[in-house]
Amino acid sequence: MPMTCALDKHDHAVTAESFAEGRGLGVYLAVCGWMVEAASMSCAPGPPCPLCVRVLNPRPVSIPVQRSARRGGLGALVRRLHHGSAA
Repeated sequence: MPMTCALDKHDHAVTAESFAEGRGLGVYLAVCGWMVEAASMSCAPGPPCPLCVRVLNPRPVSIPVQRSARRGGLGALVRRLHHGSAA
């Protein structure tokens, strides 16, 4: 659930569990790790916290694969180690 922080004026994502835990103090742990001090309910919503958005909507990251100059690569190494340990 979005919650506007009185300190940084951003809307942070707070889980239902975090909301229940912080209800007595008025301080809630956002999914980005920020401790949210709840703004007044009469305040307009702020812009979304970019870190909360990133946590909730992670982008897939491409990891470049390096080709081995040697023939066989990792699969051949695993097979050699496996067959070598059986002897």
